[in-house]
Amino acid sequence: MFEDENGNRPGDWMHKAERARRKTDGLVTDPNEKKWYQQTFWIIVFLFLFWPAGIILAWRSDWPRAGKIAATVLVVAWVGYALYTLGTAPA
Repeated sequence: MFEDENGNRPGDWMHKAERARRKTDGLVTDPNEKKWYQQTFWIIVFLFLFWPAGIILAWRSDWPRAGKIAATVLVVAWVGYALYTLGTAPA
């Protein structure tokens, strides 16, 4: 076919560089985006559903130290209360 010096054929409405950029726009991700296991929402979900993993995720996150300690103390108290009430249930 006939192409001009820029590689455009008759009827092309975009340059090759613009076509290449549009194809790759969906591949670029935010480099500062946190992984799912570093997000606060998922850490809290794991603290309630599977507390050992939740505590590990909390301590590996970028939470402040006071938040990590508070989450750990609350989960330990919650698990301790659950075990205490399990042992004192009427037969």
